[in-house]
Amino acid sequence: MLASVLKSETAVSVSIRIMDAFVEMRRMLIALTPVTQMLNELQQKQMLDQAKNEERFAQIFAEFGKLEIPMQGVFYEGQLWDACSLVEKLITRAKVTILLIDNWVGAGTLDMLAKKNSGVAVEIVTSKRGCKLAESDIAKFNTQYPT
Repeated sequence: MLASVLKSETAVSVSIRIMDAFVEMRRMLIALTPVTQMLNELQQKQMLDQAKNEERFAQIFAEFGKLEIPMQGVFYEGQLWDACSLVEKLITRAKVTILLIDNWVGAGTLDMLAKKNSGVAVEIVTSKRGCKLAESDIAKFNTQYPT
């Protein structure tokens, strides 16, 4: 290579070092072959696992889509959010009529009922003692959300 063109001692020395570097690079590549092979196997395994996991997630989300909102529930002290959440889901699912029997009707109840679909009739059965709504509140609600 370089030594054949220049024919000097330095050129010969540099050519020998270049050849030594290539020999060392070849040894390193041979030594790294098992590591490269292992990385390729890991990559293939990861791709298979990823495909399986995507399939599993698709099945899980499909099952979540099938879940129905329960029509009733038992709630204990401190589970007010869960109870209100279920009531609101039931209100938004109603198609014709909502019959609410509750001794403690207030403005919060009307706020939840405002989320009903249009055309859904609401009937509230309550007692005078527990009702915190004035006739004017009910009239205002009925003006905006008829039936």
